[in-house]
Amino acid sequence: MKTEERHQLQKNELADWLGEHAASIQPYLKTLIGVAILVLVGFLALNVMRGQNEGRNQAAWAGFFEAQVMNDPDAAKEVARRFPNTQAAAWAWQWAGDFELAESSSLAFTDRAEYREGLEASQEAYEAALNANPPTLIEQRARLGLAQVYEGLDELEKAQETYQQIVTRWPA
Repeated sequence: MKTEERHQLQKNELADWLGEHAASIQPYLKTLIGVAILVLVGFLALNVMRGQNEGRNQAAWAGFFEAQVMNDPDAAKEVARRFPNTQAAAWAWQWAGDFELAESSSLAFTDRAEYREGLEASQEAYEAALNANPPTLIEQRARLGLAQVYEGLDELEKAQETYQQIVTRWPA
């Protein structure tokens, strides 16, 4: 029994196969090694880029949350400018628009010039949010805010059209 076990252990099918096919692989060995190295370098580069992108997203969200805590729409806008094409940028623009709209609304009957200036700042932020490839929730909120801005600016046709877009696009 021990002799049979030793014979089975000595016989390695993989080694036999490699031995038989090594000669046929030999002309392609440099190419195969080159391809393997390229795949490895590509994988490493992808991981580095993914890590940088994660760091960029984290910095964008941290900046946005800091702007919110400080109640600073200009800081939120700066975050959105520094980190375009991120979800944080869309949220920052939309939040800045909401903040500017709320702040300016309190001036509607006391300082019309400041009121109008605040509404225009809100409009700019909402439009930037819509141009930032926002998720659906941000798009809905930005369009609603934009309709309210149009109302405040006495652009009632634009306001009605924007409200209608909201109802048509999201009937629920």
